[in-house]
Amino acid sequence: MNASKLSKIFLTIIIGITTLNVMADVREEINAIKLDEKYLFAEATDAEPNKAFESALYELTIIINDVRSSKGKNTIEPRDIMGMAEQKSYPRGNKTHSFVYLPTEKALSVKPRANKDIAIVQTHKPDSATNTAVVGMPDSVVPETVQQVAPHTFATTHSNNGAVSVSARICEYEMATEANMALKKYKNEGSISQFARAHSIDEIPNDAHLLLFDRNRVIQAVLGPDNGSGRTNLRTKQPDNLNNYHQVAIIWYK
Repeated sequence: MNASKLSKIFLTIIIGITTLNVMADVREEINAIKLDEKYLFAEATDAEPNKAFESALYELTIIINDVRSSKGKNTIEPRDIMGMAEQKSYPRGNKTHSFVYLPTEKALSVKPRANKDIAIVQTHKPDSATNTAVVGMPDSVVPETVQQVAPHTFATTHSNNGAVSVSARICEYEMATEANMALKKYKNEGSISQFARAHSIDEIPNDAHLLLFDRNRVIQAVLGPDNGSGRTNLRTKQPDNLNNYHQVAIIWYK
């Protein structure tokens, strides 16, 4: 074996040892933060580093909001802590593990950004102009771009069991902020295949579940798919439909 090959082997070994040492140092720092009561933290793993960070940031926001609510403070959005949350990450197999944290004192002092008004659109014919629904979305709740779906189509060719179990969990939330973050997590996990904001009633798939909330982001209802004769309110287990709700925003998922 010539000197060049030996040099490459030694270099590879040195790089490997250095990487392991760095990972060990990062994990040690993370463990120290976890044991320090002055910090709030969350973590996530994903094949894409950005998604790992994003998921961890969402989880951290939920934790922060639990603490803020107990102190009588308004809830915040992930964007509100994007520039102040610290991150430590390291490889985990072929994925990236992201650890995001923030001092509790700092988390409590965050000021939520003001939301723009939600646009109101006409959802019925002019002769019933009193029936309107808000199907826009506040800036703070922005799921993925809506996929165009033909209006008034009822799909029965695939199972929507994942969305059924997800809806049971979504019904437990009071605020759309937390529900939206949960939906994003469920989509990343594969429990649901799609979720998006609705810009008009016509683009909502009949086989989708619906999350309805008001300008204050308080959830008004969680509705099941349209079975041909209407939808079911998954909280009350009673027949329901969109005409019963006014001044609401809508997220659909399936």
